[in-house]
Amino acid sequence: MKKLLALMIVMLTSIDYVIAQEPKDILYIKGVIDKTGNGHIDFELTNPITDYMGFQILLQLPEDISCVKDEEEEYIVEYGERFNSLSEKAKNRFGLQLAKTNKGYQIVCLNTNGKAIPEKSGKLMSIPVKSSSATPYSQVLATVAEIEFTDLNATAFRPTETTHDFVINGDTKAFVILFPDGITSVTNRIEDNGKIYNLKGQLIEMPHKGIFLQNGKKVVVK
Repeated sequence: MKKLLALMIVMLTSIDYVIAQEPKDILYIKGVIDKTGNGHIDFELTNPITDYMGFQILLQLPEDISCVKDEEEEYIVEYGERFNSLSEKAKNRFGLQLAKTNKGYQIVCLNTNGKAIPEKSGKLMSIPVKSSSATPYSQVLATVAEIEFTDLNATAFRPTETTHDFVINGDTKAFVILFPDGITSVTNRIEDNGKIYNLKGQLIEMPHKGIFLQNGKKVVVK
Protein backbone atom coordinates (compact mmCIF):
# COMPACT_ATOMS: atom_id res chain seq x y z
CA MET A 1 0.00 0.00 0.00
CA LYS A 2 2.84 2.38 0.87
CA LYS A 3 4.58 1.58 -2.42
CA LEU A 4 1.34 2.27 -4.35
CA LEU A 5 0.87 5.60 -2.55
CA ALA A 6 4.46 6.60 -3.24
CA LEU A 7 4.00 5.70 -6.92
CA MET A 8 0.81 7.81 -7.13
CA ILE A 9 2.64 10.80 -5.61
CA VAL A 10 5.44 10.46 -8.16
CA MET A 11 2.91 10.22 -11.00
CA LEU A 12 1.00 13.31 -9.83
CA THR A 13 4.23 15.26 -9.42
CA SER A 14 5.25 14.29 -12.95
CA ILE A 15 1.87 15.40 -14.34
CA ASP A 16 2.14 18.78 -12.58
CA TYR A 17 5.63 19.21 -13.97
CA VAL A 18 4.50 18.49 -17.53
CA ILE A 19 1.59 20.95 -17.23
CA ALA A 20 3.89 23.63 -15.86
CA GLN A 21 6.28 23.12 -18.76
CA GLU A 22 3.70 23.57 -21.54
CA PRO A 23 5.07 26.17 -23.99
CA LYS A 24 3.65 29.68 -23.93
CA ASP A 25 4.56 32.95 -25.62
CA ILE A 26 5.25 35.36 -22.76
CA LEU A 27 6.22 39.03 -22.54
CA TYR A 28 8.18 39.97 -19.40
CA ILE A 29 8.54 43.54 -18.06
CA LYS A 30 11.07 44.69 -15.49
CA GLY A 31 11.77 48.28 -14.39
CA VAL A 32 14.70 49.47 -12.26
CA ILE A 33 15.63 52.99 -11.09
CA ASP A 34 18.67 53.62 -8.87
CA LYS A 35 19.32 56.27 -6.19
CA THR A 36 20.55 58.77 -8.79
CA GLY A 37 17.17 58.68 -10.51
CA ASN A 38 18.47 56.89 -13.61
CA GLY A 39 17.06 53.59 -14.73
CA HIS A 40 15.58 51.51 -17.50
CA ILE A 41 12.56 49.40 -18.33
CA ASP A 42 13.34 46.09 -20.03
CA PHE A 43 11.03 43.97 -22.15
CA GLU A 44 11.85 40.30 -22.71
CA LEU A 45 9.98 38.01 -25.07
CA THR A 46 9.87 34.23 -24.99
CA ASN A 47 7.93 32.91 -27.97
CA PRO A 48 8.40 29.17 -28.60
CA ILE A 49 5.05 28.94 -30.43
CA THR A 50 4.50 31.93 -32.69
CA ASP A 51 6.92 33.91 -34.85
CA TYR A 52 6.19 37.63 -34.51
CA MET A 53 7.38 40.30 -36.93
CA GLY A 54 6.12 43.44 -35.19
CA PHE A 55 4.39 44.84 -32.13
CA GLN A 56 3.08 47.90 -30.38
CA ILE A 57 2.83 48.61 -26.65
CA LEU A 58 1.59 51.62 -24.69
CA LEU A 59 3.79 52.38 -21.66
CA GLN A 60 2.20 54.49 -18.92
CA LEU A 61 4.51 55.89 -16.24
CA PRO A 62 3.94 57.90 -13.03
CA GLU A 63 4.19 61.70 -13.42
CA ASP A 64 7.66 61.89 -11.86
CA ILE A 65 9.15 59.28 -14.23
CA SER A 66 9.85 60.05 -17.88
CA CYS A 67 11.58 58.44 -20.83
CA VAL A 68 14.95 59.86 -21.87
CA LYS A 69 15.66 61.82 -25.06
CA ASP A 70 18.85 61.85 -27.13
CA GLU A 71 20.72 64.89 -28.47
CA GLU A 72 18.26 65.19 -31.33
CA GLU A 73 15.33 65.33 -28.88
CA GLU A 74 14.14 61.87 -29.90
CA TYR A 75 13.03 59.40 -27.23
CA ILE A 76 15.51 56.57 -26.80
CA VAL A 77 14.57 52.91 -27.22
CA GLU A 78 17.39 50.37 -27.50
CA TYR A 79 17.27 47.05 -29.33
CA GLY A 80 17.73 44.06 -27.03
CA GLU A 81 20.03 41.08 -27.36
CA ARG A 82 17.59 39.27 -29.65
CA PHE A 83 18.72 41.59 -32.44
CA ASN A 84 22.48 41.17 -31.82
CA SER A 85 22.93 38.79 -34.74
CA LEU A 86 21.73 41.42 -37.23
CA SER A 87 23.66 44.16 -38.97
CA GLU A 88 22.73 47.75 -38.16
CA LYS A 89 20.94 48.03 -41.50
CA ALA A 90 18.91 44.87 -40.95
CA LYS A 91 18.19 45.88 -37.35
CA ASN A 92 16.92 49.31 -38.36
CA ARG A 93 14.44 47.75 -40.77
CA PHE A 94 12.47 46.60 -37.75
CA GLY A 95 11.77 50.29 -37.17
CA LEU A 96 11.71 50.27 -33.38
CA GLN A 97 10.34 53.66 -32.26
CA LEU A 98 9.19 55.42 -29.10
CA ALA A 99 6.92 58.48 -29.08
CA LYS A 100 4.96 60.36 -26.43
CA THR A 101 1.18 60.59 -26.84
CA ASN A 102 -1.65 61.93 -24.70
CA LYS A 103 -2.09 58.43 -23.27
CA GLY A 104 1.57 57.66 -22.51
CA TYR A 105 4.62 56.44 -24.41
CA GLN A 106 3.84 54.48 -27.57
CA ILE A 107 6.34 51.78 -28.51
CA VAL A 108 6.11 50.54 -32.08
CA CYS A 109 8.09 47.99 -34.07
CA LEU A 110 7.06 48.74 -37.67
CA ASN A 111 9.19 46.08 -39.39
CA THR A 112 9.55 46.92 -43.08
CA ASN A 113 11.28 43.65 -43.99
CA GLY A 114 8.45 41.20 -43.24
CA LYS A 115 10.79 38.86 -41.33
CA ALA A 116 10.36 37.41 -37.86
CA ILE A 117 12.03 38.89 -34.79
CA PRO A 118 15.30 36.89 -34.39
CA GLU A 119 15.76 34.13 -31.81
CA LYS A 120 13.06 32.62 -29.59
CA SER A 121 13.84 34.22 -26.24
CA GLY A 122 15.77 37.08 -24.69
CA LYS A 123 15.61 40.84 -24.26
CA LEU A 124 13.45 42.54 -26.86
CA MET A 125 14.24 46.14 -25.98
CA SER A 126 15.30 48.49 -23.20
CA ILE A 127 13.97 52.00 -22.53
CA PRO A 128 16.06 54.43 -20.44
CA VAL A 129 14.01 56.38 -17.88
CA LYS A 130 14.67 59.11 -15.34
CA SER A 131 12.90 59.93 -12.08
CA SER A 132 12.52 63.38 -10.50
CA SER A 133 11.31 61.90 -7.22
CA ALA A 134 13.20 62.54 -3.97
CA THR A 135 13.18 58.77 -3.46
CA PRO A 136 13.56 57.40 -7.02
CA TYR A 137 14.57 53.94 -5.83
CA SER A 138 11.23 53.31 -4.06
CA GLN A 139 8.67 50.95 -5.56
CA VAL A 140 6.11 52.59 -7.86
CA LEU A 141 3.40 51.24 -10.10
CA ALA A 142 3.50 51.54 -13.89
CA THR A 143 1.33 50.08 -16.64
CA VAL A 144 1.58 48.54 -20.09
CA ALA A 145 -1.55 48.61 -22.23
CA GLU A 146 -2.83 48.12 -25.76
CA ILE A 147 -0.36 45.28 -26.33
CA GLU A 148 -0.48 43.90 -29.84
CA PHE A 149 1.90 41.47 -31.56
CA THR A 150 1.67 40.69 -35.28
CA ASP A 151 2.69 37.35 -36.76
CA LEU A 152 4.09 36.61 -40.23
CA ASN A 153 0.57 36.25 -41.64
CA ALA A 154 -0.28 39.82 -40.58
CA THR A 155 -2.60 38.52 -37.86
CA ALA A 156 -2.69 40.73 -34.78
CA PHE A 157 -2.70 39.12 -31.31
CA ARG A 158 -3.98 41.09 -28.32
CA PRO A 159 -4.27 39.91 -24.69
CA THR A 160 -7.86 39.76 -23.48
CA GLU A 161 -6.98 42.13 -20.61
CA THR A 162 -6.25 45.59 -21.99
CA THR A 163 -3.95 46.79 -19.17
CA HIS A 164 -1.22 45.10 -17.13
CA ASP A 165 0.45 46.70 -14.11
CA PHE A 166 4.06 46.17 -13.06
CA VAL A 167 6.17 47.48 -10.18
CA ILE A 168 9.29 49.52 -10.91
CA ASN A 169 12.00 48.37 -8.48
CA GLY A 170 9.87 45.33 -7.72
CA ASP A 171 11.37 42.02 -6.69
CA THR A 172 10.12 40.09 -9.72
CA LYS A 173 9.33 40.57 -13.38
CA ALA A 174 5.75 41.13 -14.47
CA PHE A 175 4.56 38.97 -17.34
CA VAL A 176 1.82 38.84 -19.93
CA ILE A 177 0.91 35.54 -21.60
CA LEU A 178 0.52 36.25 -25.29
CA PHE A 179 -0.28 32.76 -26.54
CA PRO A 180 -2.01 30.33 -26.09
CA ASP A 181 -3.76 31.54 -22.89
CA GLY A 182 -5.59 34.82 -22.49
CA ILE A 183 -5.28 35.89 -26.10
CA THR A 184 -7.64 37.24 -28.69
CA SER A 185 -6.57 36.69 -32.27
CA VAL A 186 -7.74 39.46 -34.56
CA THR A 187 -7.58 38.58 -38.24
CA ASN A 188 -7.90 41.62 -40.46
CA ARG A 189 -10.91 41.58 -42.77
CA ILE A 190 -9.81 43.06 -46.06
CA GLU A 191 -12.15 43.75 -48.97
CA ASP A 192 -10.91 43.04 -52.48
CA ASN A 193 -11.31 46.65 -53.61
CA GLY A 194 -7.77 48.00 -53.89
CA LYS A 195 -8.01 50.00 -50.67
CA ILE A 196 -5.04 49.97 -48.28
CA TYR A 197 -5.32 49.07 -44.59
CA ASN A 198 -2.84 48.95 -41.72
CA LEU A 199 -2.26 45.80 -39.66
CA LYS A 200 -5.11 46.79 -37.33
CA GLY A 201 -7.58 46.78 -40.21
CA GLN A 202 -7.88 50.58 -40.35
CA LEU A 203 -8.25 52.27 -43.73
CA ILE A 204 -5.16 54.29 -44.74
CA GLU A 205 -5.44 57.06 -47.32
CA MET A 206 -1.72 57.85 -47.78
CA PRO A 207 0.52 55.10 -46.35
CA HIS A 208 4.04 55.97 -45.21
CA LYS A 209 6.80 53.50 -44.32
CA GLY A 210 5.65 50.17 -42.97
CA ILE A 211 3.67 47.03 -43.79
CA PHE A 212 0.11 47.37 -45.04
CA LEU A 213 -2.61 45.15 -46.46
CA GLN A 214 -4.14 45.50 -49.92
CA ASN A 215 -6.49 43.00 -51.55
CA GLY A 216 -5.66 40.52 -48.79
CA LYS A 217 -1.89 40.70 -49.38
CA LYS A 218 0.96 42.38 -47.48
CA VAL A 219 2.40 45.48 -49.08
CA VAL A 220 5.71 46.96 -47.89
CA VAL A 221 6.13 50.74 -48.28
CA LYS A 222 9.79 51.79 -47.95
